[in-house]
Amino acid sequence: MNFFKFQCFWVLTSILLLLSCQENYKTPEAIEKVKVDLSVKRFEQQFANLDKQRLEKLRGEFGYLFPDKYPDTFWLKKSNDSIQLALRSEVKSEFPNTESIEQELVLFYKHLLFYYPQIKVPEIITFTNDVDYKNSVVQGNGKLLVALDCYLGSDHEFYQNISNYISNNLSREHIVTDVAEIYAQKIIGRSNSRDFISQMIHKGKQKYLAISLVPFKSADTVFKYEISQWEWAEVNEKFIWEYFIDKQLLFKTDKNLASRFLDEAPFTKFYMDFDAETPGRLGQYIGYKIVDSFMKHNKVSLQQLVELDSKYIFEHSKYKPKK
Repeated sequence: MNFFKFQCFWVLTSILLLLSCQENYKTPEAIEKVKVDLSVKRFEQQFANLDKQRLEKLRGEFGYLFPDKYPDTFWLKKSNDSIQLALRSEVKSEFPNTESIEQELVLFYKHLLFYYPQIKVPEIITFTNDVDYKNSVVQGNGKLLVALDCYLGSDHEFYQNISNYISNNLSREHIVTDVAEIYAQKIIGRSNSRDFISQMIHKGKQKYLAISLVPFKSADTVFKYEISQWEWAEVNEKFIWEYFIDKQLLFKTDKNLASRFLDEAPFTKFYMDFDAETPGRLGQYIGYKIVDSFMKHNKVSLQQLVELDSKYIFEHSKYKPKK
């Protein structure tokens, strides 16, 4: 089975198409009319040089960021320690203002509210969390917390001990896509199915919804793939699918399949010589392509898609990977 069938002209053409989709996106009039009132509060700036009086005032406004188990002395010391000083300095340098972030978030919420008008726009707070990139965006209780120290740029010195497949995505362009992912996961919820095809399609639904909510971002950006990785998946889609068929993986419930094909990883584990050349999470990619095929062949709204069973989607997807 040959997984490498790159054709330079086809790849170059696809790259140009990906870029043009992002740059030429024009918001539909119906979505543009959606009203979004949004403002950003910068907690990390207010958390500087605290004294007892300012701490008490800050706690009154942002109590959820001050767990009771820590005494005042902890917060007073933390606000002025060397780590916080360095984090705030770098965040201030990269994000002297939040204008560009607000513009993208407004556009995202316009799309979100168009499809789900019952959702309320949360209060948005930026902060630093000691580069805890697994919790770079937290949403709940009417708040959206964004840790700006997790978006300083892939080559930032703070990320030198973080694996490249993670640090490559710690840049400002991923703030709005991470927010879209959080909402997509919550809207779709968890899957109760254990077989591999259902898990793939469940992840594919999440990606499809996230991409639909930020159409001004390219699909590879939402997937957190470099363009070369996206192209690898595009060119080799048929052969990935054939591998799943040949190995009879679709209806297996082996827990190891998630770690091999769905979970965050530097590459996908086919257990073949070329594994290190592959992007991770190719099971999610195939799941997305199945959902995309389903939506192209069925008159189903985005809201209806969320409610559909994975096996129904698969059976009605008419999925046929391109050669």
